[in-house]
Amino acid sequence: MLDGRLGGSGVDGQLGRPQPRHIGAGSPGDLGDLLVIGGDQDVQVCMGRQGLLDGPADQRPAPDLAKVLPRDPLGPATRRNHTQNAQQSPPRVVTERDRLYPVRRAGRHRWTGCLETPDGGAQCVKVPWGPVDLLRKTPPQLWNSELRIPGGRQHLSERFNRGTTVPRFRELDGLRGIAALCVVLHHFTGGYQSRYPDAPPPLIEAAWGAYGVQLFFFISGFVILMSAGRAQRPGDFAISRVSRLYPVYWIAVTLAIVLTIIFRVPQTPQSLWDRALNYTMVQRWLQVPNVDGVYWTLAVEMQFYVMVFILLWWTKCRLAGRVVTIAAAVWMAVALVVAVWAGPSSRGLDPQLVAGPVKMALNITLAEWAPLFSAGMFAFLARSESEHRRRYRLLAAGSAGLGAAVAGILHSPQQALIVLGLGAVFLTVASRETTRPLLLRPIQWYGKVSYSMYIGHGITGMVLLTLLIPLLGRTGAMVAAFVGVSLVAWVLHDL
Repeated sequence: MLDGRLGGSGVDGQLGRPQPRHIGAGSPGDLGDLLVIGGDQDVQVCMGRQGLLDGPADQRPAPDLAKVLPRDPLGPATRRNHTQNAQQSPPRVVTERDRLYPVRRAGRHRWTGCLETPDGGAQCVKVPWGPVDLLRKTPPQLWNSELRIPGGRQHLSERFNRGTTVPRFRELDGLRGIAALCVVLHHFTGGYQSRYPDAPPPLIEAAWGAYGVQLFFFISGFVILMSAGRAQRPGDFAISRVSRLYPVYWIAVTLAIVLTIIFRVPQTPQSLWDRALNYTMVQRWLQVPNVDGVYWTLAVEMQFYVMVFILLWWTKCRLAGRVVTIAAAVWMAVALVVAVWAGPSSRGLDPQLVAGPVKMALNITLAEWAPLFSAGMFAFLARSESEHRRRYRLLAAGSAGLGAAVAGILHSPQQALIVLGLGAVFLTVASRETTRPLLLRPIQWYGKVSYSMYIGHGITGMVLLTLLIPLLGRTGAMVAAFVGVSLVAWVLHDL
């Protein structure tokens, strides 16, 4: 990494334009010798035996370092060393095949570039004044996930290599598996009892299991921002989400519809049109009842994906931490205003049962969930940007606290405490290098199939419980149904 000192005169008094400057490398033996910047010309990079000059690549003369550098802020001795090196190893013209790409000007005094070194590595050169913006169109083979620009701003897309596998954060997989198991337990106890009030009561209600959804939203903010950082085009992100979610979802919806028709499961849509609209995954936006009650969270997730897609399109996939911070701050500010306005009408009730503009405002802004998604995004930034880790951890903690406050405004102080506790658990896991209990094989397996488990357990579990309770009793039926939905999740995941 070049880390030099800026020298030379800044602006010519007569022309009022920047004069050539250069940066010296850290030591004479460094691969990177000089970076020369001209006022209205492209950046010229002289890397030992390599140089980039004006004109077509096949017509450029070999550069003379003594002529390329009209000023000598580093002293005559340094200049003589560079000239001697050039004479001993004559520079050659850099062409497209050399994979040295000239940078473009991204703003006033904002230059940067990325090139491939002879040993196959990647080097980044920059001008250390003013904000620095990485070149977005650097070819994928030159990206380096370990790239660090001191004092500069690095986009998330530059942290990942296309065609390479980013190591999974396996602890989050385990946490996602626990969230899915909590939701399943809730639906097999209190959820089943609400549909079939005449059924034998369970040993526990497990109403707290419903808060696995909030944990899912925390995790989703982390994972989706990481996925967006890998996207080279907004379409790449959209395709990755659609291909990840829809095929398995369509199979799960078909299975649920067939089971509801055969076994007449209560509290499910009966019209053919409503069932067909469930294949869109956004039936919640259309005020259409869900075939399986758990599907409502998928519409919320999809809305979050659309927001991230718009952010990628707006920034041309240049998701710097500052951009994410500003977007999340604006989103949470709007969410807080909407929550304060809607609180008196929805306190103690399900916001979806509140009619009129209150419900519409809560759904459009995702006021209840915006801080949770934002906390997840800040947790990802804290883990991926070591130079600003403390700042992003504070922002993540503040977002989780705001999520608890919104839950208290819209629901109750008890729910606020639960959300705050879930946020603390998530942020603790996200900030640690490893959390061994979450790496246990059973938890990891359920984390791997958590999406299939979530969308496939609802109606299937209800039907299994209805069939097995007369044979095995309430507890035995729950155990058998849990095994059954685990098998369904495994099959859906492997399809």
